[in-house]
Amino acid sequence: MNAKRLRMVGFAVLLLVAVTAAASAGPRSAAADDGGWLGEYYANPYLMGPPALIRQDATINFDWSGSSPAPQIPQDNFSVRWTRTLTFDAGRYRFTTETDDGVRLFLDGQLIIDRWHDQAATVYNAERDLGAGQHSLRMEYYQASGGAVARLSWTRVDGPPPQGAWRGEYFANPSLSGSPALLRNDADINFDWSGSSPAPQIPQDNFSVRWTRTLSFDGGRYRFTTTTDDGVRLFLDGQLIIDQWHEQATTATNAERDLGAGQHSLRMEYYQASGGAVARLTWTRVGPPPPPPPTAWRGEYFANPSLYGSPALVRDDPTINFDWSGGSPAPQIPQYNFSVRWTRSLPLDAGRYRFTTTTDDGVRLYLDGQLIIDQWREQPPTSYSAERDLGAGQHSLRMEYYQAFGGAVARLTWTRVGPPPPPPQGPWRGEYFTNPSLSGPPALVRDDADINFNWGLGSPAPQIPPDNFSVRWTRTISLSGGRYRFRTTTDDGVRLTVDGRLVMSRWYDMAATTFNVYLDLGAGNHTVRMEYFEHLGYASAQLSIDKVQPDKPAAVGNIVTCARPGDSWVRIYRLDGSTWADTNPKGYGPIGGDGRLKLDGFTVDVNRYGSAGQPYRVEVWTDGVRVRSVGNTAAGEAPFRVRAWADNYTPWSCP
Repeated sequence: MNAKRLRMVGFAVLLLVAVTAAASAGPRSAAADDGGWLGEYYANPYLMGPPALIRQDATINFDWSGSSPAPQIPQDNFSVRWTRTLTFDAGRYRFTTETDDGVRLFLDGQLIIDRWHDQAATVYNAERDLGAGQHSLRMEYYQASGGAVARLSWTRVDGPPPQGAWRGEYFANPSLSGSPALLRNDADINFDWSGSSPAPQIPQDNFSVRWTRTLSFDGGRYRFTTTTDDGVRLFLDGQLIIDQWHEQATTATNAERDLGAGQHSLRMEYYQASGGAVARLTWTRVGPPPPPPPTAWRGEYFANPSLYGSPALVRDDPTINFDWSGGSPAPQIPQYNFSVRWTRSLPLDAGRYRFTTTTDDGVRLYLDGQLIIDQWREQPPTSYSAERDLGAGQHSLRMEYYQAFGGAVARLTWTRVGPPPPPPQGPWRGEYFTNPSLSGPPALVRDDADINFNWGLGSPAPQIPPDNFSVRWTRTISLSGGRYRFRTTTDDGVRLTVDGRLVMSRWYDMAATTFNVYLDLGAGNHTVRMEYFEHLGYASAQLSIDKVQPDKPAAVGNIVTCARPGDSWVRIYRLDGSTWADTNPKGYGPIGGDGRLKLDGFTVDVNRYGSAGQPYRVEVWTDGVRVRSVGNTAAGEAPFRVRAWADNYTPWSCP
């Protein structure tokens, strides 16, 4: 081992010793007695290349808005990676991030919070059960522009409440932030604290509560009803089924779900702003469970986790509803590292359908050949849903699943949640609701020639109130190919969806504010949906669509790398959806001259990835051995992105 390598190993050992510490069972900020987190600060928002600054941070608790972390780091467009190993007692922990803008949090190498997008300061939570001992944490963060906030904390969540009671966590703030000021068991969620508070240590206004409980249900269809003043979120088996997180008078909201017989978890989150304080939850069984599908799934079972080669087993499965934890699907399939592909064609009535997968680990779901759920990664049992409008007739479904280690769960369900919307012709189809949450049937449906309204202190129509209403406009329009600017101006909240993809979400109270989003669209028909709510005061809603750039060639970028001249070559992979595509199976090279190699013309999906660039992997091979690699984040490597119309350099230096 040469002297340079000895110095590197010694430095790594010192860092490992420096970041090991104990984690308290109580609420903690990201701090310990060891001197803190190892922070790697980058002068770009991609965590790309060598860090411009490496330092120890005692906590992850920063608000750099209007400044920067250090002189060598810009005020905007920077990123940070913090890493640390700590000692935890056995128990269930809630990890909380608050960032402006993007954040990813990894626990023991597993991604548990993934919110890698521009956003105002937003709080996210993830709960995990931990065994006693050492656990690694890695938080990645980027700042685009404007505010710059990065915080991480965690708290140990006590065990389950006694049988028949709710575990209530009461916070002296309206955002469920920090540690609860009061923990108690509540027999029911049936409270009216108007004019008072839940307890002496909780204020009368601006407080919040989280209730959790696991109950046993008979199989059937259930209606869950929340009644609150103000905001509420209800989770069933970890899935958000009611989301009314805004100020409101006492309002009842319903959600129906089909439940299998057995244990199901419920979590209700509530906040009170000012005035009345009401929080209630009830449920009732409204019907039997839906009948099982009439035909079977063709299941192809592979003795590897990548659906590679010929299946070791092909059989018909009546449903996709499996929990093989501690076993395997069949004797010829291993307990770990296997995969399955199920396919089926089934007749469906016309309507809007919700498809829900629950898997441990990865899943992909295709409807009529289109990928609608893409969660191809290791994870505990997690539910994902996607909704689509379907015409009457046969539709094909394909679910792909892989199991790595530990639990092995694979489930797929679907339910019809409503009729399909009629395709708008000519004008906008406007659905007007007498509530701010687009709930229930609309009180008014009409055609609007344009979305260009300024109702002031008035209302859209006699049957619509001047405050606390909402509207959904839909329309299919024919566009020539090119770049388009979608511009909204609203008072209050707005969401904009184009071809089923949410491209703008500003769902909060605000004065009249203008937002722009730019999209590259192909020639043909495109479906646009704008959702709007008005809370109090003035009410306005405008949308304009303008072509700002003609058709243009596909966006491409360049990759610049280097390696040992003469006997090295390069392999490059592009991330297409969830699959790494080999851009040239023969590789690039050999590399000659000074070892530099510039490769041009790598496609970039700017509509999906924007200015951040499309993920790529770059590998350098010498004498048949891979000697350098970047971009394989699943293996712990730094991400590498190719930005359009730019030279993109790999992080290593030339020999």
